[in-house]
Amino acid sequence: MNPQQFNILVVDDEADITGLLQEILEDEGYRVSVAEDAAAADKIYLNQSIDLVLLDIWMPKEDGLSLLTRWCEDGLKSQVIMMSGHGTIETAVQATKLGAYDFIEKPISMAKLMISVEHVFNKIKLEQRHKALMKQMNPDIQIIGKSAIINQLKNQLEQIANKALPVCFLGRPGVGKNYYARYLHQLAGHRQEPFIVVNASSLTREQQLDAIFGRPDKDGLLQLAESGALYVDELADLEPETQALFAQLIEHGHYRRPGEQALISPKVRLFFASQYALTELLEAGTLQANLYYAIQTLLIQIPELQLYQDDIPEIISHYLYHFVDYEDLPYRQFSMPALNLLRQYQWPGNVRELRNFIQRALVMATGDTISLEETEALLKIGEAQQADESLVSIDLPIREARERFEKAYFVKQLGYCDGNIAKLAERAGLERTNLYRKLKSLGIQYK
Repeated sequence: MNPQQFNILVVDDEADITGLLQEILEDEGYRVSVAEDAAAADKIYLNQSIDLVLLDIWMPKEDGLSLLTRWCEDGLKSQVIMMSGHGTIETAVQATKLGAYDFIEKPISMAKLMISVEHVFNKIKLEQRHKALMKQMNPDIQIIGKSAIINQLKNQLEQIANKALPVCFLGRPGVGKNYYARYLHQLAGHRQEPFIVVNASSLTREQQLDAIFGRPDKDGLLQLAESGALYVDELADLEPETQALFAQLIEHGHYRRPGEQALISPKVRLFFASQYALTELLEAGTLQANLYYAIQTLLIQIPELQLYQDDIPEIISHYLYHFVDYEDLPYRQFSMPALNLLRQYQWPGNVRELRNFIQRALVMATGDTISLEETEALLKIGEAQQADESLVSIDLPIREARERFEKAYFVKQLGYCDGNIAKLAERAGLERTNLYRKLKSLGIQYK
């Protein structure tokens, strides 16, 4: 924001004062409007975007304090500096209580007035920067798409938004479980409250307990999420002790850390994420029964992108503008043949893969319009990167080579079995419990 964008309204019944102030303020680069009474000021204030009002108290018909009072009743939308040639301490206090930023006595010291105006200008600049930063850190979350399956999902989330119960989001990797959890958090009116994410796989058993539930000398993530939400990703990676404390918290509204007597009662909504069906985790012994029954009330299944492919052009448009606005990437658009190709593409990595592809396209494309040929080439780059992960080099140590081979083997077998664990166990000749452990150790994600 610069002075040319800063709008000042000067309200005074003395024409020589309004003329002088207008001349001086415009010389400083500000945009200035003037009004000779409350009625004229009201009209400008209500119909224009005014940042600062220099308001005289003593005017015919309606005085400045009465006008300020009326504006405050509807919510004061501008900063106000009061001016008066008959000021008293009581008047200044009254004006300040009503919301005035400053009070300046007449005859006006131009030096003092300009300092006060500059302070208001800097204050508004800081507020705008803060709002812009907050928007960038925590932008409005929208559900993109008009297909029946997306509308059904949106309706589900609206129905449970104000329920205090925990929610478990289910879906394949990349479908947007975290995104929809944040949308639900925002939908519940908690956008300004904490939304804390726990990546369970990155924490050991001891770290999980300390990081999530805290220690006597240090708050855990549950305490940091007070009045907000805690998002736990991934449910299958929670240790048994951690699951037990979560079940205790959900059932009783409080928990007791191991070895302690004190009960802790955080006011937090719990969101869990799982790429696996809860019944499969329960059967495999990965998910404890007490937590299973505690979280199964509200299960939200997030669909794979291929189930709502007609929404892909709208999703692409959303992310094009997102990267332009928040990452300062150049705006480009896809040609119609390119859009048709992207809509028909399978997107095994779901929305996450599509989002990353759009980002890569904006960075690597050369013109304002991304052609079909460029799009095909960019898709091949992504496919090549995925294919490289399955290659096994004879130059690798035997342990690493074996791990790579096993990962490629099980990924292929999962495809043949359409993600069915029972079929995969039969084909691989493994007990299902051992198969779950093997897939988890290899970092393979499945339905």
